[in-house]
Amino acid sequence: MTYQNQSEICYSRGLHKQDNHPVQLKAPNFQAFTEIIKNDVSQTKGLTYVCSSLSYGMHDDPSKYPDEGHWRLASHASKRRFIAFDFDGFSSPDIFTNLRGYFEQFNAFIYTTASSTDLAPRARAIVELNREVDRTEGKSLGLAIQSELEFLFGLDSIKFDQSVYRAEQPIYTPVVGTVNWIFEGKSINVEYYLNHSIRRASGQLNDDLKAHLSGFSSPTFPVLPGSRNSTLLAYAGHLRSKGLQESEILALVQVANQDWLSQSLDDAEVADICNRYAKRNHESALTFVGGGTFGDLSGNIFIPSTCPPRRKYIFADRVTPGTLCTLGGSGGASKTMLMMQIAVAMACGIRLGDLQVAEGASLLLLGEEDDAERDRRFGGICEHMNANHQLVQSRVK
Repeated sequence: MTYQNQSEICYSRGLHKQDNHPVQLKAPNFQAFTEIIKNDVSQTKGLTYVCSSLSYGMHDDPSKYPDEGHWRLASHASKRRFIAFDFDGFSSPDIFTNLRGYFEQFNAFIYTTASSTDLAPRARAIVELNREVDRTEGKSLGLAIQSELEFLFGLDSIKFDQSVYRAEQPIYTPVVGTVNWIFEGKSINVEYYLNHSIRRASGQLNDDLKAHLSGFSSPTFPVLPGSRNSTLLAYAGHLRSKGLQESEILALVQVANQDWLSQSLDDAEVADICNRYAKRNHESALTFVGGGTFGDLSGNIFIPSTCPPRRKYIFADRVTPGTLCTLGGSGGASKTMLMMQIAVAMACGIRLGDLQVAEGASLLLLGEEDDAERDRRFGGICEHMNANHQLVQSRVK
């Protein structure tokens, strides 16, 4: 028996939608697999695709296809170590932006499709798995993650094409003009999503809510405005101290939001509360005590069973959100031009050369340039970087 390298990605590559006998390929790891797909650009939609690797053998219809081969059929689908998502539409462009934020926690590659526009985005995502899955597991895994996304973003916020959960289904590669994002996080834990997928309709979350209240004083009466944020913030911290994943924390806090509060907060504010606590990263309430020791005011120490989440950076994998930074240099060293370039890259969600830049909006206070000079510079930067003018105009002020 031969054992396949666990980091290796085996896959098929077809040339067009009618290609039912694709070539069999391997990539040494998911990062290499991502680079291959990113650079496998088609001139028009419906051409090059990837899917799971396919076993060698006879076609299901030998009278029509008498030769043996790697046929793109369900009966030939082999195990794969990636899962794909096809997002056919969003209720608003902001949902797509927030969705990319969700996938930042994983090793993932997201790219827009041929029919995508700024106001009506459409996209595909390919994400690494921590182990191989067969065809049946892949379908269940796709539906489980879809269920979580529907719960987090709203049942009708994202239009899913569930066909890509099938191992043999073509996943079309980028086309000319595609915008893509590459995230380096962790691989999807298959067992977690198959065994602990969120099932709010069945009452699973309410049961989980009760199970995770141990050690937390839940309110015995409806929480009134003025105490809502602090109550949910404290509960989110309690859940994080137990080692729950961010998606679990958000789901449980959303249930608490409905059950505990006299007037529920909207989903966006609940998400912001959870994110704010995550950024605090378990800041300890420590005070200096005489004799050179420190005392914990709460008296309780919670050690998570899982590693803390990877830090988020907004620039060059060095600058974290919420920090004050100063850019210094001699006069004429192009400090303003650099900040303008960062703002354009941030608006379009692209890198600045080899430097990572987070996607977002910018407010620039320019003390020396007049309006004409400002627009001249931004025009040159946008042309040089092939930036989307509409995104820059809407996200840079």
